[in-house]
Amino acid sequence: MKRLATSVFLIFFGFAVAACGSGETEQPLNGAFAEADGLSTGESSVDNPGSGAGQGDGRVLKPEGHKGMWFETEPEDPWEHYVWKSQRFVNDRIELPKLTNEGYKSNLSGLPDICDQQVVNRLKEIGFEREGSIENYFDYSCDFFEVKGVEGAFLERMFHVVLDPARPIEQFKSDVSYKVHRDDVVTVENSKRNEKECAIAQNIDGVNFNVENVSWDPKDAVLDKCRYSEYFFQIFDNIAEL
Repeated sequence: MKRLATSVFLIFFGFAVAACGSGETEQPLNGAFAEADGLSTGESSVDNPGSGAGQGDGRVLKPEGHKGMWFETEPEDPWEHYVWKSQRFVNDRIELPKLTNEGYKSNLSGLPDICDQQVVNRLKEIGFEREGSIENYFDYSCDFFEVKGVEGAFLERMFHVVLDPARPIEQFKSDVSYKVHRDDVVTVENSKRNEKECAIAQNIDGVNFNVENVSWDPKDAVLDKCRYSEYFFQIFDNIAEL
């Protein structure tokens, strides 16, 4: 019922009403983390469920050209662990089919189908399940929930993944003091001048593609929302070519 209500809310309003709080310090990533954007740290396999064939000490080094966060060893933090699990697909990313000039998606023709069933299947392997998709004249989106909430039952985090031509990135950039771990994305507010929202956005052929952790929990500060949004953006980017 909670998930159904969430989807209905997004259909009618197109954005989430986020909770208050924005003064917290950004939390550093834990574990063996390779941060250098796009720089190779060595040749290796990224099949992390194995024995760490990349290096004799169990590390799996960041592949050349990979953007964003990378974990050389299995992290303890459960959200970093989601990212680590997605790294197994980096050398076998999905080539997404293109949206066609049909129905509500006519203004998105030629762009990648971000809600394709292949995406759904891979995200389920990592620990997320799809909760419907939304097609209208404004955007094309789908929502994903944790299969088993890190924070407990009925506390599964939801992520809104959207192609949004109606909200140009340059007009919705956020001033939040969150430092993203790659140079090809920015933080945005999906409802203009709402400083309590934080999505991670990338320009795809002039269209705003973004991922947002939608939360109504008053304990979630805006920097936390940025962090969770970036985790899921990285997971999505690790499994599929945009």
